Amino acid sequence: MAPNPQKALTRYFGFTAFREGQLQAIESALQKKDTLVVMPTGTGKSLCYQLPALMLSGLTLVVSPLIALMKDQVDFLQSVKISATFINSSIPQTEQNKRLARVLDGQCKILYVAPERFRIEGFREILQKLDVSLFAIDEAHCISLWGHDFRPDYLRLNEVITDLNHPPTLALTATATKHVQQDIIKRLNLRNPTQIVTGFNRPNLTFRVYQAYGDESKQDVLRRLVLPRIGSAIVYVGTRRQAEQVAFFIAQELRIKAERYHAGLPENERTLIQNRFMNNEIQVIVSTNAFGMGVDKPDVRLVLHYSLPGSLEAYYQESGRAGRDGKRSGCILLYDPTDCGLYEWFIENDSPDYQDLQAIYDRLNDMAHQGRARFSVQRLCDMLAINDIQVRVGLRYLESAEAIENLTVNYKELGLQIRKLDPRKLERVVKLIAERRHHKYAMLDQMVNYAETLQCRRKTLLDYFGDRSDPKAIKCCDNCDPKTPTRQNHRASIEFIIVDAITRHHMRIGVEKLAKILKGSTQDAIVQHGHMSNPYYEFLKDWNLQDIIACIIKLLKAGYLERIRMNSFRVLDITEKGAQLLKGARFRFQPKKQKPKVASFFITLNLFKQGLDIHEIAENRNLKPGTIYTHLALAIETGHLDLNQVISSAREKVIRKAISESETSALADIKDILPPDVDYGEIKCVVADMNRS
Repeated sequence: MAPNPQKALTRYFGFTAFREGQLQAIESALQKKDTLVVMPTGTGKSLCYQLPALMLSGLTLVVSPLIALMKDQVDFLQSVKISATFINSSIPQTEQNKRLARVLDGQCKILYVAPERFRIEGFREILQKLDVSLFAIDEAHCISLWGHDFRPDYLRLNEVITDLNHPPTLALTATATKHVQQDIIKRLNLRNPTQIVTGFNRPNLTFRVYQAYGDESKQDVLRRLVLPRIGSAIVYVGTRRQAEQVAFFIAQELRIKAERYHAGLPENERTLIQNRFMNNEIQVIVSTNAFGMGVDKPDVRLVLHYSLPGSLEAYYQESGRAGRDGKRSGCILLYDPTDCGLYEWFIENDSPDYQDLQAIYDRLNDMAHQGRARFSVQRLCDMLAINDIQVRVGLRYLESAEAIENLTVNYKELGLQIRKLDPRKLERVVKLIAERRHHKYAMLDQMVNYAETLQCRRKTLLDYFGDRSDPKAIKCCDNCDPKTPTRQNHRASIEFIIVDAITRHHMRIGVEKLAKILKGSTQDAIVQHGHMSNPYYEFLKDWNLQDIIACIIKLLKAGYLERIRMNSFRVLDITEKGAQLLKGARFRFQPKKQKPKVASFFITLNLFKQGLDIHEIAENRNLKPGTIYTHLALAIETGHLDLNQVISSAREKVIRKAISESETSALADIKDILPPDVDYGEIKCVVADMNRS
């Protein structure tokens, strides 16, 4: 074996120099010290344990959360004649036994395993027979309740370290705030660890945010951004359904080779898609967050977030998959404030209360025979009338409360040992759930602040991670680009719209009234005072009213607007800075002159009150039934009609249930769950009633 790291680096990997932080981490491991490494995606964290593995006498055991990551790294190591293998649920039991036998015979230097593997008591017993010289934990942020990707199986790793008689432990991650770093140290019980944080800046990446309101607007951006690019692109979406739809749009309409990737696909299909992407057989991969961790493709020129991520950690880690070869690459976020609703849904479904957990436990007890229960997750979902996410989250927290023990590593079918439920332990877990829910909302708020900031986006990211270094970059971000001073997209920036709407209004108005005008409210106060004549009336009709108000308040804080007192009211006015925003625009946005729609709305309402049904009104007015439903939905939302005047209570109940079960708030997704005879207009009416409530 080479006598020093520099010679070993050249001998095994053919490199002549270390990257920042690598040598320090390697030397710490060789000195048998515990070490925490925080290095950006693409800067060579894996070398920090791979090289010491070749210089230490025993086995290096690597905990890795994804099968794709293990396979990629083992394939690479074997290609350079380094003995490495992995054991996970993707390979048959006979092959697992063969690989484990090779490890026991000392024929492997590096063994990769998933954290779930340590659930198996027999596996932990086998590990104690091994000479483990180094215990490496990749994606170590997964152990922290305050990180963006907490995984309960990581909590076992402290016990595993004890079982192995405390070998030197190397914890690695690309995204961890100072708070999360300290939590990693605490939960792994690292002893006086060497801490290496190389900084988070990636100078070759350019960050941009485009305001995009709904799928049509987002697809317009994709037409302009994805098509002209040379090289590979990753598009991240929020749901499996979105992955299917966006991949179809890119492949069919943009004529670019694209595939979807999500956890709902069979494992062999996911592997095939990933290999085709790695081999440049497809240019774009559209994925949920199931794709990318540890996938080392150097020439990804664009990472685009079609939906808002749930945290800055997740966003920065996923964006960091662009430009790993050091060449200029883009990181783009398409921002629609309504996307927040998806992650709020995830947060709430990830936060069961005491009664939820008790109900799941009681059902498991009923199913158990001699203290053990074996069942499919879908069966439990059906029995409890709750969704897959709620079941899996509930099981995870019951395990944390030591009420159950998971005996299998199988996604579709579980085997559990049912233990006695200790109410005090369950209460502690529930308290922790509440704290984590609060923390997740705070992380979502920080992600929204990034999307809406008027300051340097790179500095915003670095500040979040506690990196106070100079945010140097080849080309920084849209907010720092002198060619786009107002950061306008193809329609017009939200800042421009709000400021210009004030200048074009016939009277002074306050924050809430301006928001209602932009939303397209038909309240009496809006109609009677002629506010519908504003050329921007209804321009943000797809936005949530509170999101519009939040944008106006941000412009106040940023100094583009101010409040002045007029009589006893506080009204909005633009500042000199706001005037410069309008003046500095590369083009003067000209909103279309809109005719007030109040007459049409009230004509429909009056006909309905006279006893005509939807189709009779549509025929009478020569309009589509969908338009009539839209008028009635507005009437419901503004209090002019009761929902049950339009649809029956039985119909309402069915639609409300579908809305609660849908993964997103998109009407198409909700309708997919409903019987074919339910009209889109009926869904709109129920949503309108919920909005009024």
